[in-house]
Amino acid sequence: MTWTGLFPGNPKGGVEGSLPFRFENFGTFAGPQNSSTNYDYDKMSIEGTWPESVPGDYAFKNVDLGAYLYNNETNYVGFHCDGVSTAQMYLQHSAGNIPIFNVLADVTNVTGNVNVVGNITATGDIKAIGDLKNEEFHGKDLKLKFNQSMFNNPENEPRLYGNKISSDKNFSKISKGIFTTCKKREKCPPWKIRAEEVEHDKNKKIINYKKAWLEIYDKPVVYFPKFFHPDPTVKRQSGFLIPSLNDSGNTGASLNLPYFKVLDINKDLTIQPRIFTNNNLMLQSEYRQVEKNLNHIMDVGMFTSMLNNNEESTKSHFFSNTLIDFDSTFFETSDLEINIEQVTNDTYLKKFKPKSSLIESENLMHSFFRYYGSEQNSSLEVSVESYEDLTKNSSDRYEYIYPNVEFNKEFGETNLPGSISLNSSLFQKQFDTNKTKQSLITDIIYTSDTSFNDIGLSNDFKLLFKNPNIREKTGSKNQSSTNTKLLTKLMYTMSYPLKKEGEFYNSFLKPKLSLRYSPNNTKNLSNEDRRLDISNISSINRLGISDGVEGGQSITTGLEYSFRDKIGEEKISLNLSQVLRDKANPDLPKNSTLNNKYSDIIGSVKFNLFDNLNFDYDFIADNNFNKINYNLLNATLTVNNFITSFQYLEERAYIGTKSYIKNQTKYSFDDSNSISFSTRENRELEMTEFYNLVYQYENDCLKAAIEYNKSFYSDDDIKPEEELLFTLTIVPFSKISSTNINK
Repeated sequence: MTWTGLFPGNPKGGVEGSLPFRFENFGTFAGPQNSSTNYDYDKMSIEGTWPESVPGDYAFKNVDLGAYLYNNETNYVGFHCDGVSTAQMYLQHSAGNIPIFNVLADVTNVTGNVNVVGNITATGDIKAIGDLKNEEFHGKDLKLKFNQSMFNNPENEPRLYGNKISSDKNFSKISKGIFTTCKKREKCPPWKIRAEEVEHDKNKKIINYKKAWLEIYDKPVVYFPKFFHPDPTVKRQSGFLIPSLNDSGNTGASLNLPYFKVLDINKDLTIQPRIFTNNNLMLQSEYRQVEKNLNHIMDVGMFTSMLNNNEESTKSHFFSNTLIDFDSTFFETSDLEINIEQVTNDTYLKKFKPKSSLIESENLMHSFFRYYGSEQNSSLEVSVESYEDLTKNSSDRYEYIYPNVEFNKEFGETNLPGSISLNSSLFQKQFDTNKTKQSLITDIIYTSDTSFNDIGLSNDFKLLFKNPNIREKTGSKNQSSTNTKLLTKLMYTMSYPLKKEGEFYNSFLKPKLSLRYSPNNTKNLSNEDRRLDISNISSINRLGISDGVEGGQSITTGLEYSFRDKIGEEKISLNLSQVLRDKANPDLPKNSTLNNKYSDIIGSVKFNLFDNLNFDYDFIADNNFNKINYNLLNATLTVNNFITSFQYLEERAYIGTKSYIKNQTKYSFDDSNSISFSTRENRELEMTEFYNLVYQYENDCLKAAIEYNKSFYSDDDIKPEEELLFTLTIVPFSKISSTNINK
């Protein structure tokens, strides 16, 4: 099909591939959504910058006709023309300076004095009745197709349709209407809302329903006498969200009724009343505010028993985070962060499971006031912090740090062949109820440039100066001690990197040797929880102890091997390291094995040779490889639609006592149906912590799942529970959950 002179007599016509007319000859016009050479119509449409006269456009190509042409002003006309199926398009008449078009297509027949307005397009089997002065359409498959994807989800195709529609500049009303966001398919959509009457309020940008049913594959599920939601052009709109049903063996069945309130362009509030069948009530609210230099979010929740008004029947939480960016004289970027975390009961978060982006841990509450400033080579952090441990096995519940100051500086060019860094920290910590520790620790580290000799042997060294000033005080006995030191440590490392090229792969081998010496020996470190692994064994301060160093002399031997393809992607790697000392040092941590003359062998293996199989294995073996004291294995296997992953951890002897196996397995029958299973076995306690089995169906607009959970966890008022749960997620709305079948 080719386009020919639709508007004869056009004085200038168009260029090849364009419509031979000028928009300026026909007055105002809301052009194609896609931008063209002469004018950015998309920007005009999005920003609402509607001028009195749109410039002429000679670059309006035929392919542009596949875009939506829409408007939200009464003085503009919009139309949609499919360049594939449309047979004709011609000017019917002009109303003032506004062109009115007739569109004759394969599936659309609009005739008469028709004026389509608003950000909608009329498609389907449509027939004009009379002059349509009341702007009514009748047809079997009458549709209003929205020109923006709902909730910015390109997978959705939001649309309204019914057997009758009346439309003006303010409202579109549909009788026997149906709304869905599901993609078009041969069978019925997975979900839809069917209502006696549907009204689209164009000013308020909401869609109202009367006598509505939520249908899942044509089966009515939930009835709403009245219901509304924002239209697809709105990102934020006040209104009720989809409610959810939940049940738990510890809390009972509950109904959640969330309401979203837009307070301002940059402020909103979500209120979630949660009503329990046992006459209990929980109210949770989340407030959000975003400014140019401020981001604030606050979450407050309270549970209360309607049958008992004593203090023990009321439980609550309060979480708040505020981040403020501001200009500073001393740093390029500066920000202030205030974080508050508070609960009234140790098991509150585990039992009621409130949903909040601010909740990072169910066992540890961390509140702080922090300033952070940085520039290219330096940073400063000042904070006041508090910690509350909610677990039973904690030796002390509270810990306070006031203040905590950290300063870091990287010095640029120096006269030395290397770099210098300064790290300084100052803090006062109160812990174990009546103990106070004050410290000022300064580290200066010099790192040389790496050099190579004639045979390819690399050399570098590091020098550490540490100045810890420590004062400790025990309140009950009124005892205090002060300790000031100057500690030094030197580390020299040499390696010999080797490469062997193959036809398809290259092999790399690097033997390493590090010599360490410190004249200082820090006492009383034997009970510190410090562990060597492949990531820290080559660090100059590998124990990570701020106020001490690893004294004496030692040699660290190492071997690195990697197997890579021709583009450099690593397929297999092996790392081995061991520390050798001139004599044992009982002051060093036992679980690091640095206290022995020969440490354990620290190793790591990575295997990614095949696309469907990969695993990472970290281990710690005694120096004769007679016993493995530490195992950590992560493995993933993928075969077609089957994927399974394992994590295995085992600590032995002086390393620790943890031991567990985790597994996650999923099989996808097709693009929509899958079954998954997960569990964790605590081998230390010889018990299974949980089972989780889920069958899930998923498409572009609906998720349905049957889930079986069994938990063996118990803590005070939290008991082990077993549940069978049916969940239904309406994309892009929310989740509906059935009551559980508790056993």
